[in-house]
Amino acid sequence: MHEVIVGAAYIGRFLRELGDGRVTLLCPDRSPRAGRFAERVGDCLVFVPDDAAFLADPCGPVRVEGLAGEARFAFDAATEGLNEDGRLIVVLPTEIERHQPRTGERARAHAGLLLRVGVDGELVDLDLIDLGETGLAFTAEDLSFRVGQRLRGHLELEENSYVPVTLEIRHLRADGVVGAVVVDISPGGKHELGRIARGLPTRPLPTVGFSFKED
Repeated sequence: MHEVIVGAAYIGRFLRELGDGRVTLLCPDRSPRAGRFAERVGDCLVFVPDDAAFLADPCGPVRVEGLAGEARFAFDAATEGLNEDGRLIVVLPTEIERHQPRTGERARAHAGLLLRVGVDGELVDLDLIDLGETGLAFTAEDLSFRVGQRLRGHLELEENSYVPVTLEIRHLRADGVVGAVVVDISPGGKHELGRIARGLPTRPLPTVGFSFKED
């Protein structure tokens, strides 16, 4: 699953959670070097390489790669020379790419499945691409979303069988596909999503009412 993290708050939270995790710094005309970010100073990060002889002089733009849990991430950033200790100062990125292994089975959405959510005070239908017990992907023309945005609505698994669901947007692809994780759903609804992902027929669920309130 490919995710693009944007926005200063989300990028800052990601880097705080990363802590002093190991990263690899790539820059033109130099060999890759492993190290860590020792601290954040304002809108910059201080990179400390394992090899103290590396980056004895300033360099230009860099690419940083690493692991955050099981997910690989990467970002491009400018640099602002060296600090008084001879450590490279890396400017905070504007976006971070994260590639996370998909957990759980997923299946292509089939006819009859409907996702309807509240957006800007109105109910809108989204075109499902695939779905599973823990997440789904969809497209929606003329609508824009942001990473971290929550959507409340319902899934229609079969005619007149609705499952209330809350989703959180996790990644936005350039081709317009939006990926989201399921953050709230009834146990019965979660079970039915799992059955769909495994290619099994759904079972009737209790009829429920539906309303939504946006964050």
